[in-house]
Amino acid sequence: MNGSLENDTSSLAGPLGIVLLPDSKTVEKAYELAADVLPKGSEYVLGRDSLPHITLYHGKIKHFPVKDAQSLIADLSKKLCGCQLRLERLVGFGGNFIFWNIDTEDAAAKILFEAHLKALEMAKYLDPTSIPKATSEEGLSLTEAESENVRAFGHPLVRDLYTPHITLGFERGVAKEFPSGRSQPWPCTFQSVELVRIGFPGRVEEVIGLGLA
Repeated sequence: MNGSLENDTSSLAGPLGIVLLPDSKTVEKAYELAADVLPKGSEYVLGRDSLPHITLYHGKIKHFPVKDAQSLIADLSKKLCGCQLRLERLVGFGGNFIFWNIDTEDAAAKILFEAHLKALEMAKYLDPTSIPKATSEEGLSLTEAESENVRAFGHPLVRDLYTPHITLGFERGVAKEFPSGRSQPWPCTFQSVELVRIGFPGRVEEVIGLGLA
């Protein structure tokens, strides 16, 4: 098994996330968009050394039982693999991120919100000591509701504020001048649900194999 395990080899720890991986055509389109909309020399631009994904939940986790992770991924995979939705608008977030958002007005998006709430089960293993560091590293401009979500779940976009998206890039201040809401409709099929290790700024660093059949 890849990834960091606790000393008893039965639990996982670290900056972990549950993500959806899209079909290959969506992957290529995400790379193209990122190169188009992020300024040259940006701190992070989604590229071929990165993995386009849609996050269900991520946070700095400790003592997450492997058996619980296996069960959660298996359950979400049954519900989501092969599901088709539409990516819609390019938006700025927190002053520093550019997102490619899923069209949440599509009736089919309901299944994604249900999956997000299921993935939030992982938040009971959140390491609360990690929250101040994560917030300061990204230097985001957040609303009070988003800040409260960070304090409770380690992530601003959860529960009622959940915003499924592919992150195209990160550059401090870039979102303040970005023409938010640019339409970029694109059909997307979810190929797999994965437990991953997350790096700055929300980049997938490793897919953690859980030995699922």
